[in-house]
Amino acid sequence: METRKKRTTRKSSLVKKEPTRASTSELQSKKESSNKRSNIKAVAPPPSISKKDSKKDKQLLVDVSKFVKEGKGDLNDRYIIKSLVGKGGYGEVCLVKDKITGNQRAMKIIPKESYGKISTSVITTEIQTLKALDHPNIIKIYEFYQNDDNFYLITEYCSGGELYDRIINMKNFCERKAAELMKQILSAITYCHSRKIVHRLLFLTLLEI
Repeated sequence: METRKKRTTRKSSLVKKEPTRASTSELQSKKESSNKRSNIKAVAPPPSISKKDSKKDKQLLVDVSKFVKEGKGDLNDRYIIKSLVGKGGYGEVCLVKDKITGNQRAMKIIPKESYGKISTSVITTEIQTLKALDHPNIIKIYEFYQNDDNFYLITEYCSGGELYDRIINMKNFCERKAAELMKQILSAITYCHSRKIVHRLLFLTLLEI
């Protein structure tokens, strides 16, 4: 009788161990499945976003035009005119230095009389257009000044000169280099078109590096 009891206790102990093993494996499988599900949820977009929330997100976009202001006071108090970069029918462009930051900028000087009676509206439209654009291949405007005679546009300075001169000075203008330049040009044009803006005057002499 004692041996039978011992055997039964062994059998019972073996029977008790089996469900514990099964339970641990089940727990591991549940943990793995829960981890997989959590990863999927993290990647997938939340389904509870409504149209109202998406409209709110669109309103949170930064308007870059708010950072471009009309400068007050005397222009010479802020900038040092270093040299004349170019001159055309619209006016002239000078290289200037910011006295506060030490950065080099381009100053586009546009006479108010150059466009006739509609000069103010035309130049104002150009300023508003530049203020609304934010693209790595489009020259940025930082601020502008005006007096009774001229508009002064303080923009990004491109030290590489005109693209036309760069191509002329190249001994070999390969297809790969042309593709790189065209990619940048088309990227800027596509961005302008997405903003309902058409350039209408694309020349190599107007593209700077």
